[in-house]
Amino acid sequence: RSYRSAISGAAVELARLESHIQLAAGASERHAKAHAALEAAENRLASIQRRANAAQRLREVMIRHRESSRKRYAAPFADKLARLAARVFGEETGFGLDDQLSIATRSIGSRTVNLDHLSGGAQEQLAILTRFAIADLVADSSTHGVVPVFIDDALGSTDPVRLTRISTLFGEAGRDGQVFVLTCVPERYNYVSPKIMYDIDSLKSRV
Repeated sequence: RSYRSAISGAAVELARLESHIQLAAGASERHAKAHAALEAAENRLASIQRRANAAQRLREVMIRHRESSRKRYAAPFADKLARLAARVFGEETGFGLDDQLSIATRSIGSRTVNLDHLSGGAQEQLAILTRFAIADLVADSSTHGVVPVFIDDALGSTDPVRLTRISTLFGEAGRDGQVFVLTCVPERYNYVSPKIMYDIDSLKSRV
């Protein structure tokens, strides 16, 4: 009985110790997995941080070059735009440009108006003048000559007086380069000279 009791007690103690060993082994395995996951997460963090630093560096470089380009082109662009606009709006016309070199304000003499507050006709005229000014800038800095300008059904809100004035600019731009105008109302461009006109049916027949 004494031996059986000792054997029974030893079996219980063995079972208890085995459970402790299994728990310890499980904890060790979980610790190893957690350590591996931590190491993988740290590696991912380092990789993401490197990409983030590279993206930040690229952004800084692009902003610096954008500002440099803006300073280089802003004054010539505003000057060409003012010269063209003087033919349409008067000699005292000037412009304020935003960070994207888009027209933000138009000034005539001492009166300055935001672009959004201008009439629809004035806005469409400025859109055309902007295209002509950009084409001139590209031609000045390129060895390939003047770039073509494309205009889609514009001048629908332009009054007759300014329609005559801006038509002169179309003619002058067409002498030095190419201006393509797509329109359903060709009468708007009666004052443009010289010009060559094609109706849609004749163009379809050439395809």
